[in-house]
Amino acid sequence: MLTYSPGKKNYWPLVLKRVLITIVAYVVIVVVLKTLLDDVNNSIYWILGGLLAIGIANSLDHKHIQELQIHEDTKTLSYQYRSPLNGEGEKVHILSQVQLYTQTKDHAGKGSEITSLTLYKNRRRVLKLQASADGFTPETLNAIRDQLLRLGVTE
Repeated sequence: MLTYSPGKKNYWPLVLKRVLITIVAYVVIVVVLKTLLDDVNNSIYWILGGLLAIGIANSLDHKHIQELQIHEDTKTLSYQYRSPLNGEGEKVHILSQVQLYTQTKDHAGKGSEITSLTLYKNRRRVLKLQASADGFTPETLNAIRDQLLRLGVTE
């Protein structure tokens, strides 16, 4: 069993950043509507308020990976996550049922590095590991990718 942990343990700054970006985006929409349109129906503010609440809930519902384990004997991938709305949990995926998609970023003169790994099961995304959001280094993502390919996951 191989275990990988992200470099970030404190995910609250990322959660607050997502919530603030959502709020700022909706405030900009309201300001633009007020300045461009003189006669705005008041119901649009209720609709925007509802969409804002959904956006904030979506930001708070994001699952932050705490630990990822690849079990070589059972050929499964399990990960523990934490979410501000749902608390802690664990998910397990059978490696023969998932497909891997790798996103890379090219650097001039240095080659490319992995920025995210995404696992799909029946064309539905079941896990996305990002270097920027989850705290995994590109080297760790590369090691995870290599191990998954070694265990027969298709790319």
